[in-house]
Amino acid sequence: MKNRLFTYRLIVLYFVLMSCAVAQDINKTIVRTKEKEVTLKLESSFGTLNVKKGENNNVVAVQYKMGKEKSSNVELQYQLNGTSGDLRMELNPKGASKEKNGDVYLKDFDLERDTWYVFLHPEIEYDISTELGAGKSSFDFSNIKVTNLSISAGASSSKIFFDEPNKVIMKKLTVETGVSKFSADNLSNANFERMRFDGGVGSYYLNFGGTMNHDADVDINVGLGAVTIEVPKNIGAMVRYKDSWLSNITVGSGFEEQRKGVYKTENYSSAEGRLNIWVEASLGTVKIRQLR
Repeated sequence: MKNRLFTYRLIVLYFVLMSCAVAQDINKTIVRTKEKEVTLKLESSFGTLNVKKGENNNVVAVQYKMGKEKSSNVELQYQLNGTSGDLRMELNPKGASKEKNGDVYLKDFDLERDTWYVFLHPEIEYDISTELGAGKSSFDFSNIKVTNLSISAGASSSKIFFDEPNKVIMKKLTVETGVSKFSADNLSNANFERMRFDGGVGSYYLNFGGTMNHDADVDINVGLGAVTIEVPKNIGAMVRYKDSWLSNITVGSGFEEQRKGVYKTENYSSAEGRLNIWVEASLGTVKIRQLR
């Protein structure tokens, strides 16, 4: 009986050691010293990317898994000038190589997606630009201070959300998508002054829920895609659009037609926060509605 128990323990220990050898959690961090604002450029060629608020005193913390025969390539380049930081991040899977022109090629790649978790400091003001290749991404900007945000996505599925109001003014929010699926929730909480969305071929959902106490401009350009735009009742909105005979733009209840191609919500003049939305569609479908 004792020999059988001893053998069982050895087997359990063997599998524990093997699992540790196959995959281990890797952490890379840049500890905060005196940073007040950071410019962040993030590139991810393929895989699953998750960005959210961190809990520790780091400018950035990156977590991912690395196996015995599989390793992710995470490059962090950081410079600090006074209270301003400049951070460059590249997240590439094993088998990826970057050419001199900046293109990333995958060689001997098994299509198993890598997963990265990127954590940002809640008290630093970030100017963020991202370039995403193929894969999935989730950006939770709740309780993160963002002064500018630019997202460029290729063949990917991406979502961003602001469950809490941005504590600083976001000067510009820019989204460019290719063949992709994109969704955004509580965009008014981003506290942006100007937003531009360029959609290629895909399905897009833009929800402007949240709070807003100023006027903001929104430019939406759609190619061969379908966009749904939702505006809450507490925010005034004016919609102007330019369509073509191949596009289909519909404005739902809650909006009153002022003249051809111009609609306003009933509370546009009295609302504390207002959205001025300009829509242009080539071959796409756009649906605009007021939330109940």
